Order: sequence, then C-alpha cells, then structure tokens
Amino acid sequence: MSIEEIISKKENGDILTHNEIKYIIDILTNDTISDNKLKLVLNDMSEDEVINMTDILLSNNKINLGSNESVITGKYSFGYIDDKTSLVLASILAACDIKFIGFSDETLNKAKEDVGKEFESVGSIIINKSSFLDKKIKLEDFPLPVIAANAMSQVLSLCINNIVFDIKFGKQSLIKNEEDATLLANLLIKIGKKYNCKVICFIINGDIILGNAFGYNLKIKEVAKILEDPSSSDIIKLSIELASHLISSVKSMPLVDAFNLALAKLKNGSAYEKMKEIVNIDELKLSDHIFSIKSNKTGFIKYIDILKIQDLVDKIDGNNPSDDTVGIVLSKNIGDYVMENEELAKVYLNKIDLPISEVLDCFEITDMVGNLTQLVSKIME
Repeated sequence: MSIEEIISKKENGDILTHNEIKYIIDILTNDTISDNKLKLVLNDMSEDEVINMTDILLSNNKINLGSNESVITGKYSFGYIDDKTSLVLASILAACDIKFIGFSDETLNKAKEDVGKEFESVGSIIINKSSFLDKKIKLEDFPLPVIAANAMSQVLSLCINNIVFDIKFGKQSLIKNEEDATLLANLLIKIGKKYNCKVICFIINGDIILGNAFGYNLKIKEVAKILEDPSSSDIIKLSIELASHLISSVKSMPLVDAFNLALAKLKNGSAYEKMKEIVNIDELKLSDHIFSIKSNKTGFIKYIDILKIQDLVDKIDGNNPSDDTVGIVLSKNIGDYVMENEELAKVYLNKIDLPISEVLDCFEITDMVGNLTQLVSKIME
C-alpha cells in the first residue's frame, strides 16, 4: 500500500477501506501532508470515510475520567485564541447540576493532576485539547474532514453526548471563511448523528474580540469579574446562548425556559460560586509592573491583531517556566474612537521587557470607522 495508490483510487471515485484510512492516519501521525494531491483527496472524503476515520481516531484516543454519568455536555472551540466563554459556560452548567467538559488550549482547573476526581466533585472541567494532530503539526494544514474527525474523536472519547461547537471564521481564525465554517459544521453534525451525540454548531465571527484580557491570570480574573457582576457583555450574551441550547437539550425544556434558567444562575451568584470551585481565584497573582500603552494617533480602531498580542504575551511570560502574572489588557476595542496619547492597553511585565512599538503594531487606527458585524452568524444542529 502506498499514498500514490490511495490517491489514484480516490481519483477513480472509489471509497477508501478502513485499513487504507488507518494507513493515512499513521502517516499523518508522523509527518505533514506534503502532497497537495493527498490534501485534495482528504478534502473529498465521503461521509462513510469520515466516520471510518473518526472510528480509528477514537480507538486511539480513549480517556477515562471515572465517571458513570449518563449525560455529559461539552464545548469545543475552533480558533487560535481561546475566548473566555468556556469558563463562563462551565460555571453556569455546574450551577444547573449538568456535567460539562470544555476543550481548551490549557487546563484551567485546580486539580490539573487529577481532573477525573475534580470532574466528579465539581461537575465541570476544562481540559487541554490533545490529539496526535494537535501535537504533531498545525491543524490548519489539514482538510476539513480530518479536522472534523479529529475533534469528534476527542469529544466521543470522553462519552460526551451533548456538545456545542464554537466555530470561528475570519482572518485570525483556523477557519478563514463562513462557507468553510458551515461545511465543517455539517460534517460534525453528521458524525454526531452516527454516534447518537447531539451536536450544535455556533458559526461565529472570529474577528470580533471577546473580552479584553490576554494572559492566564488576567483572563481568569476577567471572567471572575464578569460572573461576580454579570452585565450585557458579548461574553455573557454568547455564554447564555450556548448554555441555553445545552440545558434545553439535556433537560428537554423549551429554549426560552433554558435561557431563563441560565440567566437566573448568573444573577443569583451560583454560577460565580461554582467558578470558585473550578479555579483558585484568590491565589491568582498579577505583576506590579504595569505600563500604559498610549495611542500615537487619533482615529477609529479598525483592527486589532490578537494573534500578535498573544505572541507578545507568550514572549513576556517566558514559557519555561511560564509566568502567569504577566499579560496584556485592552483598554480599547475594535470600533472604538481613540485620541492621540489616550490609553490603548495595559501591559503587565515581570522579568522580560517589551518594546512599546511591538504593542502599537497590533492596532490599526484609521479615519473611518470600520464595518460592524454581528458575533453569531448562525446556529446549526
């Protein structure tokens, strides 16, 4: 068996066998897809082939949290920069006595060494997304069917049977346009139906920035402040909408009733209390070395490069070991009007300095306000 033979078979319109798909996965595990023809082949996988790939990945991805729960919910985000909605959602659902697992780029729970024990005691955990694809190479190198099979294999390996996917699209997202986001959603929904897993996909504009904080402790503190005093922020609005769909599905109640239940858990403080069980808010320290970054021009903020901002945070936290006390907090967001010498952001530094110019380069300021778009484009299930 060879890649050339598999490419030829697909070009002839034939369906790949289980062993042939396993052969492809073995190659992907150890190398990148250098052959553009193979990328096209994988992008043209049939529904049965995608299900087969999910089966194979699932068999290699078994995880045991020691839970006997019959209903487990979850959230999986496609995006380069995690927003804060997973932690808000985890807190709301835990307050509703609904088990929840969030997939993030980092484990946020207190008991990082024993998330299974914490899952049973608290009811919500947020774990690091981990699979052979995430560990080996950049996910954007893969066609949509492979991305879908990879994500669903992780979801199904934890026995999740109600999942919301946050599929961001845009310049700063894994998925670059709404059409591909919709195609990915359809694949996820089809796989979910095969495995009797309720899949709900939120197609989201990834160029809209949710929240202002970048950096581990700053991010957690921002979510804590939002939960302690809920307002009409985009994070709260999206989190309630995500929670409403999962609560409605699990409790078989009308969406409006599920919305009201989620809102009540926020307003009465029970979601905030649950968050304090999930993360050690009181132990989160911030650097005392805080610097204000002032705008060098007057105008409207058209664009903020959050990928570059995250790179700067990674740079100043040292990575080995990481310094969770540092980070960047935006004082202005896209669409805001800013005056020259007005603050754009605060930078929390510790051992590593950062040139002001590198932060200013993250902001595009123009004379005209840009087009404002809605956060959620559509919901598919």
